[in-house]
Amino acid sequence: MSSFKIAIIIFIIFIGLLIFDMIKTGMKVTMAIIESVMLLLEGIWGIILIVFWSALMILVIACIIFFMRY
Repeated sequence: MSSFKIAIIIFIIFIGLLIFDMIKTGMKVTMAIIESVMLLLEGIWGIILIVFWSALMILVIACIIFFMRY
């Protein structure tokens, strides 16, 4: 459970850094990227895919931390 919590914290930090990078580099490039992503992942399938990929990322990070600890 503790490794899962660490994974969530790392994921939040990663998202925070991503948002900071977006603000720093300017919104023009990021808005184009976001628009293309939204066009690719339109509707309910987009939401499902986003949830699935975020869950998968958290699981991968948790597994890496788990195997590093033991």
